[in-house]
Amino acid sequence: MEQLKPLFIAQSQVVFTFEQNAGIRKEVFDYEEKLKEYLKTPFQFISIPENIHPEIPRFESTSHNGHSKLSVSQVQVNFLTGYSENFKQNISEIRSYLTERVKALQSLVSRQKVQYLAYIVELGFECEKEWINEFIKQHTNVFAVKDDTIDFTLLYSFPYKDKYYLNVKCSKYMVQPIEFDLNTLLNNPQIQSPTIGPTSHGISVTLDLNSRYHLNKGMQFQESFFEEIQNEIFEIVKNNNLQNYLKGELYEHVK
Repeated sequence: MEQLKPLFIAQSQVVFTFEQNAGIRKEVFDYEEKLKEYLKTPFQFISIPENIHPEIPRFESTSHNGHSKLSVSQVQVNFLTGYSENFKQNISEIRSYLTERVKALQSLVSRQKVQYLAYIVELGFECEKEWINEFIKQHTNVFAVKDDTIDFTLLYSFPYKDKYYLNVKCSKYMVQPIEFDLNTLLNNPQIQSPTIGPTSHGISVTLDLNSRYHLNKGMQFQESFFEEIQNEIFEIVKNNNLQNYLKGELYEHVK
């Protein structure tokens, strides 16, 4: 286990899905006023007729530091955040960051006929490349995994506490950061070469906890889900390790 580095959160996504609102574009000023502390204003409009493709965003914005992006369509509000190196291991700070911004979004989304809410969190467990396949095989009993296996994905879903669905996806990953100096790129784009960082390898776990269970049962969305789902997904992160996710032992933690 010494080869496995501490858990980090690579990114998160909070998705509010609601019945189609063809006039959502008219609410952009309310979004700007409520979220100006967190997002750049004015928001960017997407030029598309109102009577087609309701799933395409009508307006969007990014956070002042560029790590978060808000997209609003006629059927969905999506808040996506990627976490920096000096932030991604601070789970409590990430939770506070999301709590504050989702609370502001909640007051706007509550005007819609909300169908379901999803919290999606991508966890990362960095480790030595040579160690990954053996670890996966040991904790999944998937004998198809060999020393030279290049890719691997494990996906399973189940009802969580008879209220939500929990989807879990485990995959191998490889990341090689590429950085450009923006000033040099703008002044001399023809000679700018990227800085290539060291390659990292590991196993990612994507957790998708959502209230579609209620929707599929013909039940209405409950306001309490806004807070409950966030609490539940961070409890899952807190109480489980990589072996739990690979073995599917989360069942033991949710009864």
